[in-house]
Amino acid sequence: MREEDYKKYKEDVDIAVNELTKMKLHPFDGRIICDLYAIPSHNQQTYYAIVYEKNGRYDMVYAKPQFYDPITHETIKMYRFKDAKEVEGHPVKDGKIIIGIKPLSEEFASVLIDIANNLPSVKKNVEGFVLDGYFQVLRAYKDGDVFDEACFKSGDDLVFSEGKAYLESVLDNLYIEIGMLIE
Repeated sequence: MREEDYKKYKEDVDIAVNELTKMKLHPFDGRIICDLYAIPSHNQQTYYAIVYEKNGRYDMVYAKPQFYDPITHETIKMYRFKDAKEVEGHPVKDGKIIIGIKPLSEEFASVLIDIANNLPSVKKNVEGFVLDGYFQVLRAYKDGDVFDEACFKSGDDLVFSEGKAYLESVLDNLYIEIGMLIE
C-alpha cells in the first residue's frame, strides 16, 4: 500500500479509536482478536471494528461515520471518519460518528479467529483507496499487540495456505456482512 494511503487509514483508525475510548467502549480489559477497517463503495457502511473475547463471549465494538445530505436527505455511509469530524458544527452539513457494540455468534467469531490466525504470508502489493470498489484492512492481535496485518481490496489479494483458501471468499464479502451487522 502506498505510504500516503496508509497514513489516511491510520488517521481514520485513530479517530475511531478516540471515539470508542471517549465512550468507554474500547475493550482494554478484553482479549482483542482482530480489528477491521473498511471503506466500501456504493453506499455500503464504512467502519472500524474491534473483535474481542471477554469471559468466553465474543463481541465487536464499532464506529461508523454517517453524513446526511441536506439536499436529498439521504444518509451517506461510505465516507471516511475524517470527513465526519470535519463537518461537526457545520451550519448546513450534518455528519456524525456512531458507535456501538454487537455480540457475535460463535460461528462468525470462529471464522474471524480463523482469518486472524491464518493471515497469509503472501500478500500482493495492493494500492490503497479506490473510487469504485472497496478497501479493507484486518490486523490480527496477540497478547494485546498487532502481530500481522493485511490490506486488501479482494480476498484474491491474499494467498491462504491449503485448506484455508475458503477464507478468501469470506474476505470478499466481509465488509458487507459486518456492515449489515452494525446497521
